[in-house]
Amino acid sequence: MIVLQNKHQLCAFVLCILFEEGFEEEWLSCRSNVGPKILIDKLKEITRHFEIDLEKESVRLYLKNGFSTLVGTFLKKSETTYNIIHDKIYDIASIVCGKNLEECFIKNASGRFIGDKYILEFIKTNPTDDFIVLSKEMEVEYFERLIDDLKQGDIYSTLHNKQLVHESFRKRLIEYLTSKAEGVHDLFREIDKNGIKLVTGERHCDWYDIYDSDDDDEITEAEVTNVTYPLIEAANEGFVDIVEFLIKMDCKVNKIDSFDRSALYKACEGGYQDIVEILLNHDADASLYPENDSSPLHMACKTGNAYIVKLLLAKNVDVCKLDRDDTSPLYEACKNGNVNIVKLILTNDTNVNVSDRWMEFCPLHVACQAGNLDVVKLLLENNADVNRLSHFNDTPLSLACDGGYADIVKHLLENKTAADVRGLKLDKAPLYLACKSGKASIVKILLANSTDIYPIIDNGEEIYSPLGVACQHNHLNVIQLLVQKCIDNFSSIDKCWSMGTAAVNGCTDIVKLFMETTMFGSLEEIDCALYLACKGGHLGTTNFFLTQGFDICRVSNDGRSLLHATCEDYPESEDRISIIKLLIQNQLDIFKPDEYGLSPLHLACENGLLSICKLLISNKAKVNMQDNKNRSPLHLACHYKKSDIVEVLLETGANVKLCDNSGKTPLHIICERNKRSSNLRPKINKPLPMFVFEISTKCKSITQSLIDHNAEVNTRDNEGETPLHTACRYGDCELVKIILSSKKSDLNLQNSKGQTPLYLACEFGDDDIVEILLKGNADSSKEDNDGKSPLHVSLDILNSIKYERKSLKDKDDIDYLNTKWNIFEHIASLLIEYNTGMSKS
Repeated sequence: MIVLQNKHQLCAFVLCILFEEGFEEEWLSCRSNVGPKILIDKLKEITRHFEIDLEKESVRLYLKNGFSTLVGTFLKKSETTYNIIHDKIYDIASIVCGKNLEECFIKNASGRFIGDKYILEFIKTNPTDDFIVLSKEMEVEYFERLIDDLKQGDIYSTLHNKQLVHESFRKRLIEYLTSKAEGVHDLFREIDKNGIKLVTGERHCDWYDIYDSDDDDEITEAEVTNVTYPLIEAANEGFVDIVEFLIKMDCKVNKIDSFDRSALYKACEGGYQDIVEILLNHDADASLYPENDSSPLHMACKTGNAYIVKLLLAKNVDVCKLDRDDTSPLYEACKNGNVNIVKLILTNDTNVNVSDRWMEFCPLHVACQAGNLDVVKLLLENNADVNRLSHFNDTPLSLACDGGYADIVKHLLENKTAADVRGLKLDKAPLYLACKSGKASIVKILLANSTDIYPIIDNGEEIYSPLGVACQHNHLNVIQLLVQKCIDNFSSIDKCWSMGTAAVNGCTDIVKLFMETTMFGSLEEIDCALYLACKGGHLGTTNFFLTQGFDICRVSNDGRSLLHATCEDYPESEDRISIIKLLIQNQLDIFKPDEYGLSPLHLACENGLLSICKLLISNKAKVNMQDNKNRSPLHLACHYKKSDIVEVLLETGANVKLCDNSGKTPLHIICERNKRSSNLRPKINKPLPMFVFEISTKCKSITQSLIDHNAEVNTRDNEGETPLHTACRYGDCELVKIILSSKKSDLNLQNSKGQTPLYLACEFGDDDIVEILLKGNADSSKEDNDGKSPLHVSLDILNSIKYERKSLKDKDDIDYLNTKWNIFEHIASLLIEYNTGMSKS
């Protein structure tokens, strides 16, 4: 319920309803220079209904207070503009206030409001809260308002009035307008002569609200770009009696709007055959449309009205006319599958093979794509090219196969279409498409026509073939057909790839079919499929292979066992867990590494498979086993930021001090990044993406856990760097804090280049880290192997920025360098201040 305390609040509320685009605070001054005269007059007229005199300053202050007290409840304020706070409140309030302030609203609401919100009392309709029911006493005033809008060049409230759907309203409206005789006649003739102006950026039929201009000359050429006419808008609405009335008012039938549309075009587009007939009877030109644009015939074919098409053809329109996309009327008719219209067009000597501009689809293409057999037959009877190629290598046959239209496929083949794949990409080959979609009936038709249509492509990484794609989508019935008809076409690599595809996707029935037909005699092929079944985590398929007596201890070419397969990068599942348990029960070596020294536990840690890690560890997997690069599972878990797995490894005795071949401990690894997290980005208003924050949170958690488990913070890698060096190099302030919190970190250790953590923080512009290190008593005087101190390197960078800024013109680049300058200037000042303090002490 809307409850307002006084008339000033109510007036403020009503003003925000009637000024739909927003009420400007300055308008309350009522000075002539704050808006057009018609706006000020409208404002005074509305406030008069509330007995508010805006000439008095005290009254204006009360009204301003009325606005401000409603902000947050019913109104919102953006800078100096007031609006209703929510669309739902606007909808309710406009109806309630419109009912109680009939005279005020009818006189001052916008033309769109008048056309959308009212319904006359005599109209028999269901009760609704969506309209303001207007009493009989207000009818004349309402109709007079419609005429006033017409005088102002606003036809919306008349020709787009929502009450037009009621015949009784249209009858009353026409009677009233007719009663005004010469005045209305002259008015419509004037509107039709000059057109209705649309403001730039407005959608078609969104009318210029004239209240802010009482002089058409104030609407400049720059503001107005589009013009329409009454008969075009009436034809668009589709009410015959309104169209007839406008013709009686001498509105011209052959006017063209700024969108190059005539009244006839709009009637054809809407499928209003009675209006089309009326317009043609009044000499509407059926060939009136711009070059390279859609014609009325195009629109009639698109909407599927055969009667309109007959009417247009009787006027000898050009059936071969192409629109801007090079589509013909026949193309539109075929696309929509209207057989009767296609017949009508074909009797008028049209080109059945003309293609559109973008896809190079001809009418037969779109008919096959739409699946309309009758249209396809008509086109073929009229010499349509059955083998026509589109821009993307689609043929009519490939489109029919892709859509699953078996009857069309059969008919095309009977008309000598080519089912082979010469000149086609594989993904457009008819047999491939039919196998992909699992259309066994179409596959049967194609193979009955010819078995010499089996395509296969090897791109070096994957195999694409009908057999492979059918396996990928688990279409057993299709595969059975292929095996029966095309087995001699299968290459060994196609068979191996398809078997593997079926296995990794858990298609056990397909695997069984392959085994039963003895297509796969090679033990290596079967071992590969078994590995993939384990990799995909499919227990049923894995069990089938094992029941066939295959050796579970065999390994792949790179030394990976079936346990390695279950730990690859696939989602965890109960089936996968069950496979691991099955393999362990069958005495599969849980410690056996692949040729890279990676154990199944290494892979599980790398791929974040927490449940599998726990299962392997519970079965005595070695948590400190190192690969050929001396990386432990903990190294990999830290590298891939798997915090939950790090916790499991630490709880089960993982050694935090193990070093890999580069001398890095897990603590070094977690302090590394793929890229530096530059602290410049947040300072130039480019927020970091959410995943960066997520990784940062995980890094902090892992770092803290490693330190809590006595990770050595001063261990140096092969470059002489400690984890603190690494954290400073990669600009991670939070990790620096965590490392320093251990109270064991030596801040002044130098790497092989003589650089301290402070030196690196200065070099990479991390002023926050510099400040932290200085507070921790880092030695700012330590020089690197070239004799440069942290202050030296900071000043060198400032000099390079100063030189670089001279040659820049782009604002973003200048802003970036200015930000960079400020950071390094801050670092230099911190160092100078610190050095000064140290010298005094």
